[in-house]
Amino acid sequence: MIEAAKQDSEIVHAGYMPRIAFQADGQYIPQSSIQKSGTVVQAGNSTELTQVLFGPGYTWVPVDGGAIHGRAQQVDAGRDAYEIDLKRLEQDVPRQLKQVEAGLARAASALQGTEQNIALADRNLRQVEAQVQNGDLPQLDFLNAQSNLLQARFNRLNALLQNNIAIAQYDVITGRTLQFAEAPSPSAP
Repeated sequence: MIEAAKQDSEIVHAGYMPRIAFQADGQYIPQSSIQKSGTVVQAGNSTELTQVLFGPGYTWVPVDGGAIHGRAQQVDAGRDAYEIDLKRLEQDVPRQLKQVEAGLARAASALQGTEQNIALADRNLRQVEAQVQNGDLPQLDFLNAQSNLLQARFNRLNALLQNNIAIAQYDVITGRTLQFAEAPSPSAP
């Protein structure tokens, strides 16, 4: 965005419509027109010399009524805002990486715990199902065991979701997602 703003600034500055004027000046002072005063001049140091001065000159004046200058200031202000945002984002990266690391650690421990919970809930469901079929337990206990298994599976899916969110945040922070982004197609007028 900063590079684009620099290019925009160059484009805006290219909008000047200059008025260029060349001029040539010359000056000739003949020896006869030099006024002599009562000053005594030593021999060999005569100030009565003819002088000839010449040289080219030019001027360049932008004629835009201030429009280009105003647009250039807007573009430069936008670029400055982008640079401030970039510095702020760069300063936030270490903090965000620590948050992602903590999120990944929580998700990993939650995944490990959910694997054990699913195994226990599945074993409990099979035992309760066998006891319900034998008539030792009511149907409600079977439904509760089934509900516990479903809750353990839901907790595992939730832990996977949190893990994937942390990975996506890491990709955003490191800029990895930008390599998958497609360039916007130019829209037809």
